Amino acid sequence: ACFALSIVLARLSKADPLQYVSLSFSIFIEAIAVIPQRKRFAVTKRMPALASHSFALLVLSRGLRIAMWGLMCFDGEYEFALMAADVAQCMLLGEFVRAYVRCARSGTSDLLFVDTKYG
Repeated sequence: ACFALSIVLARLSKADPLQYVSLSFSIFIEAIAVIPQRKRFAVTKRMPALASHSFALLVLSRGLRIAMWGLMCFDGEYEFALMAADVAQCMLLGEFVRAYVRCARSGTSDLLFVDTKYG
């Protein structure tokens, strides 16, 4: 599905098709890959320290890529589908970021998920 979407969007884009397909495919796969990890985090209610730090680095890289999209927009280049995929991935990681910051402030090594509705 991600590859098919990449091919369709490449036909609509003015960019080089091979570069566009490879870039968009990697962005879409990264965004989809977060979903099972997020579900596991919600089920187990905890994440080991090493995994939580790798997720934090993933969030940092997405933030830098969104800054890159902003600079590209400033230069007049717009790739709305790719920008939307990155923003969607950041939104999926939002709950993780809140938990990571909370645990970093409290000094715990493992990331613990606390449901704000019940706890």
